[in-house]
Amino acid sequence: MRRAGIAVGLVAVVAAAYLLGRAGRVVEPRSRSEAAAPAPQGAATDRALVDAVRSLNDRVARLERQGHGAAPAAPGAPGDPDEDEPDDPEAVHERERAIAVQQATSLETELRAEPVDRQWAAQAEQAIRQPIEAGLVPGVTIERVQCASRICRVDLATAGDAEGVRMMRDLPLRTPFLPSAHIERTSDERAVVYFGRTREEIGRVVAPPAAP
Repeated sequence: MRRAGIAVGLVAVVAAAYLLGRAGRVVEPRSRSEAAAPAPQGAATDRALVDAVRSLNDRVARLERQGHGAAPAAPGAPGDPDEDEPDDPEAVHERERAIAVQQATSLETELRAEPVDRQWAAQAEQAIRQPIEAGLVPGVTIERVQCASRICRVDLATAGDAEGVRMMRDLPLRTPFLPSAHIERTSDERAVVYFGRTREEIGRVVAPPAAP
């Protein structure tokens, strides 16, 4: 329809220019013999242009009537991104929660399978306890620390207020000795943090398996 409208506009402009050009010519008085002569070819051309414009106008009018009478597209029709329904926030939360539980399960399995590097485990535990004992993470207490050779598990508790939750999340930032971490909140007052010996350690364990 848009193309038809453009075509009408172009033909109308051409026709108008042509007609105006002819209208601007100086017409000499004609004799009776000339007046009785058949109309010149230019007049026929003028009529043809006018007829073409009228024909295109009729076609556009028909297309517009057909467009107004078309049935509206069904909501959510394929290929119409504006009609896509947003994800249910509760469903999104459940999916994220399921992923977090799966990742924590993988880390727990890895931790239990590791041999214990006593020297590294002692250093890692001290690095975890130091910011809490120094008061850098107020409102957070350690209930248990378990380190093996590449992964540590830390059970944390807090009062459950917003500040305590934020402090729990800040603990990995206060522990540069262990450059990777994964936090799983088990309740409003408790969380489990898994620390990795290297920057890639936690990602290596929780990464989804490669497609075959």
